[in-house]
Order: sequence, then C-alpha cells, then structure tokens
Amino acid sequence: MRDERRDLRRFLEGLTPEQWRRDSLCAGWNVRDLVAHLVAWDDLLLYRSPLQHLRALLRFSKLYALSLGSMNRVNRTIRDRTTGVAPEELLRRFGADDSPELKWLFDGTNPGAHLAEYVIHHQDIRRPLGLPRQVPPDRLIAALRGVTQLPGVRWPAWRQLRLRRWEASDVAWSRGRGPVVTGSAEAILMVLAERSSACEELVGMREVLGR
Repeated sequence: MRDERRDLRRFLEGLTPEQWRRDSLCAGWNVRDLVAHLVAWDDLLLYRSPLQHLRALLRFSKLYALSLGSMNRVNRTIRDRTTGVAPEELLRRFGADDSPELKWLFDGTNPGAHLAEYVIHHQDIRRPLGLPRQVPPDRLIAALRGVTQLPGVRWPAWRQLRLRRWEASDVAWSRGRGPVVTGSAEAILMVLAERSSACEELVGMREVLGR
C-alpha cells in the first residue's frame, strides 16, 4: 500500500491545473475531488501506534454510527472536510507521512481492501486522462482479492465472480465459474469495481452481457 500510494503521489505531482479539473471515472467527481476523498480516508484510518489505533477505531466507529451504517453518508461527511482544499494542499497531505510503522485501520479484517481502493482510484484518474500504467502484478493480484472486501463494490464484485469465470491474461489469477471472460488483470479489476468503461477490453464480455 505504501508503494502504491508513493506511485500515485509521484503521478499527481506531474499533473497540470487543467488535469486536476478533469472528470474521473467516479461519477460527479473530478481528479481533485477524488484525491480529496483519498486524503480524507487516510486522515480517518491511518495510525502508527497502539494508542493511535484505538483513536482511529473510535473515530471511525463514531462516524459510522452517526452515518447510520451508510458508507454513502460516511463518504459525504468526510468529503465535506476537504471541500475547497486546493490541489497543492491535498498533494502536500497525501503521502506526507510515509513512516515504516504506518498502518491502515481494518487491514487485519479486510486484507487488501485499502490497496484495492488505491489501485482502482489510481486508474480512475489515469484512464480519463489517457495516461495508462503497468500496475505491478503483485499489487494487481492483491487488489483482485481485496476488491471483494471493499465497501461500496464488494457485493457487485462477489456477484460477478459467482456468475462467470474471470481469467487474467497477464498474471496468474483466475476465479469463478460459468461463461469465461478474459483480459488484463487491471481491466478485470475495474469491471469488478463497476467501471463499465473497461468492459470493452475483456474478451467474452459482449457475450456475457448479451450484446
């Protein structure tokens, strides 16, 4: 997760002001909004010591309770905390703490979920900008495992995995049963995360969708 966050930070450092205003793959969010989302979640979940772990758990538990268990409400609340924050400040805050003891809340119970979010959102920014990347295979495999633990997309991802067989053409990963869909691991990850723009990159997806 540290490596993925470092890569994303280096990428963001090279964006122009116009690119920060471009739409991402997340409906209604531009690049700035999406980075603000990542910063707000890091502020909520990161910790470095047992005491900070307890504080992070209490922070999240309180927010989750006040949001009545709705992750949409949680996202709206933390989004409000970064409204109006300039890209330069967001970039300063994102990845500013990169210490070896840095940890993310729920890594033990939802392994790979936060990494999946980083990888997916990294592509949510890159794809509309036409700036592809080669995601390291180990991160792709971990993200494909973690997407089924990621709030917001876990149930659609599980459903997709139960309805068809997914086979990555570039890494050693496959899962599911039924009609076979093949393609790059990155494209499969994006479809499992409900990014329909990646569907056309997968062999067999037209037949599965009945097109």
